[in-house]
Amino acid sequence: SFIEGNLGKLIFVYLFSTAILLVAAWALLSVAFLFVVRTAVLWFLMATAPIAFAAIILPKTREIFTKWWGELISKSFCVAVFLFFLWLITMFAETSPLRNLGAGKFIAGGINSDNSFLATALLILIQFSILLVLIIVAKQQTQKMCGAVAGFSMSMVSGLGTKAAGFLAGGV
Repeated sequence: SFIEGNLGKLIFVYLFSTAILLVAAWALLSVAFLFVVRTAVLWFLMATAPIAFAAIILPKTREIFTKWWGELISKSFCVAVFLFFLWLITMFAETSPLRNLGAGKFIAGGINSDNSFLATALLILIQFSILLVLIIVAKQQTQKMCGAVAGFSMSMVSGLGTKAAGFLAGGV
């Protein structure tokens, strides 16, 4: 049958697909927590806006306004940074020069007979690796843009990840 003849290829593709999906899920979950905390910070910044604009009047309190304004701009644009990288990742996945050598053709044997299993597997591994790096860069740049909020939300996500791993391992 088809599966028996291509078991090695199937296992290879499924392992790397699983790895990329797990990393993508972790990155998206951590960014989701970051955006939730960011929303709360933006609410606080909006509530303190009258005080911040009043602080601009006196020279000694102008520094308060400057810090408030910097936080407002930073928190406002961190979503745009993530969405830009998400768009880049989507464009790369759709228009990758390696797309025609994708996993489906690899399993079905549609790749040139000249290519060995290892050469074709390496091409797929390169494409998966590039996507993985882009996802991690998107998460890191979003964290950098969101500043201190990122540290708090990332510690929450890592704590949840530790508890989930313990639960899956049979612990409490």
